[in-house]
Amino acid sequence: MFYILIDIFQPNNAVSNRLLGYIRAIDEMKIEATVVVFLPDEKFSKIKDVFHNITVEYLWDNHKSTNLFIKSFFFFLNKWKFKKKLKDGDIIYTYGCNALTNIGTSNAKVKSFAERTEHPKVSSGYNSRLVALSKKKCKKTLMGLDGLFVISTSLKDYFILEGISESKIHIINMTVDPKRFALLKKQKVDIRYIAYCGTASNNKDGVDELIKAFAIVAHQYDDIKLMIIGKTPSKEDELGNLLLIEQLGIKDKVIFTGIVESEKMPQLLKNAEILALDRPDSLQAQCGFPTKLGEYLLTGNPVVVTKEGDIPRFLVHGESALLANQRDPQDFAEKIKWALDNPVLARKIGETGEKIALREFNNVSETHKMIDVIFNK
Repeated sequence: MFYILIDIFQPNNAVSNRLLGYIRAIDEMKIEATVVVFLPDEKFSKIKDVFHNITVEYLWDNHKSTNLFIKSFFFFLNKWKFKKKLKDGDIIYTYGCNALTNIGTSNAKVKSFAERTEHPKVSSGYNSRLVALSKKKCKKTLMGLDGLFVISTSLKDYFILEGISESKIHIINMTVDPKRFALLKKQKVDIRYIAYCGTASNNKDGVDELIKAFAIVAHQYDDIKLMIIGKTPSKEDELGNLLLIEQLGIKDKVIFTGIVESEKMPQLLKNAEILALDRPDSLQAQCGFPTKLGEYLLTGNPVVVTKEGDIPRFLVHGESALLANQRDPQDFAEKIKWALDNPVLARKIGETGEKIALREFNNVSETHKMIDVIFNK
């Protein structure tokens, strides 16, 4: 049996979208698998897709609770029960949770694989709240894997330095599902806008830096607005950005949509004139890779993005995207203004970027790479 283990499923976020991309591709490949979800989110969300070869088990279904202590108790109980039922030859793929990874590595009769898309120092969620794994224990767990999948060259280099065998580490690129964008056509809209989507964090995605860059543009282009799609993760960021907008005199030119359903996101991005990500340099930027960038590229719209982490490995300035310096509002604004002033050339850059995304970030081809490793080991 092939098991895919996840701690929690939360719709409309990058982690769950990446997981769904894998599952859909595995289902299309006619590989039988069981997805096991150990914890509920606040809304007890479940995967809406109907699969032909995939079964989804929610181990929390018979004891629904939002109480942290109760959830913790059943998390460990279900983990123990699941481990007891494993059989010789079973394969486990753990998606992003240290607390589940040792189910496989502590059991010699199964093959165990895991994925990491963030540097351990910036990882968060139940693997840090429920289980205080020491660095030494975590390292031992990862060394016991039959294979470790990572999202970037920097993350691969980190785990090699930590002592994980290079032969066990495999890069699986950021993935997006092209089907979500395949039939979209640009709609006529009432306003012209530049769009950002995601968790509107200043530290992670530089939303405050984007606002500063947009202010430079907005004072020269009266009819353009900035649409920030997604939830602001903290009150500090929210209040700070509102104050920043007020100080820059662009209060009437910035639209905060809040959370948008994933089904509606592709069209919102498609209708934008430019898609922007002013990501600052950070450990997260160096070792991760933004899913939103793949979604941006699949629209065929011109993309302005900072040249951080592995982004320059895939995108070339002036050919497939417009690459800007981080924490440099003037430079970022100049890239936006060039795209506005040169729509035909900008459109060609967007079309090239779309081809890059279809080739490098396709969920089907990347899942094939992962499956080849898992079943050929």
